[in-house]
Amino acid sequence: MNRIQLPIFQLDDIQVSYGKNNVLKIGNFKFHRGTIYGIVGTVGSGKTTLLNLLRGEINPNEGSVLYEDNPFERSFFGKVKPIPEIIFFGDYPSNSKLSVKDKISSVLPERSVQIRKKYYSSSQYSASWDTPINKQSPGQVKRMEMIIGAESDPKILMIDNYGNYFDSQMKREMNQKFKQNAKKRGTTIILTTTDIERVRHVSSVLIFLDNGHISKIRSLAKQ
Repeated sequence: MNRIQLPIFQLDDIQVSYGKNNVLKIGNFKFHRGTIYGIVGTVGSGKTTLLNLLRGEINPNEGSVLYEDNPFERSFFGKVKPIPEIIFFGDYPSNSKLSVKDKISSVLPERSVQIRKKYYSSSQYSASWDTPINKQSPGQVKRMEMIIGAESDPKILMIDNYGNYFDSQMKREMNQKFKQNAKKRGTTIILTTTDIERVRHVSSVLIFLDNGHISKIRSLAKQ
């Protein structure tokens, strides 16, 4: 099979339990390249657990996870080796004392000038560039994280609780960028949310989680 056609992730008969509590149970599902997935569910439905499973932070009690048709690579002690082509952002924004300029320069030194021009040249955002991250609003910090995620050109970008701190302009800006990344770069983007409206207009596939089960899958027309 052509490598491009291989799923980026394949789940087979997955079960994740904590004690007697089953938090995730998925029979079979494949995540494909260049697709934006919106995972929708209430608090406690298994969204974050699924992301942690896909990035190798936790192991299933039963079943298997394949990444590019292979099990995760593990260290001598059995821990999944870091996967640099996967970028993950959790629910809580960074609280670093670095400025946005210093943070972006440390992560993407060759693109810092272009990123400033593209995202921080307007009067609305120019002051953020030299301001410490821990002095900015949660929305500004999440915007910075999304910019880093999009401009790092990962194979996979995972964002937990997408859009929690966004206003309408920020949501449009990030949605457009993510669509471009998926279409032109083949990035697989996986977004979770409790509110379908935050992902409806950016996702090409919606996955609904209910008590750890996939209750519904909806393919959307390409945007």
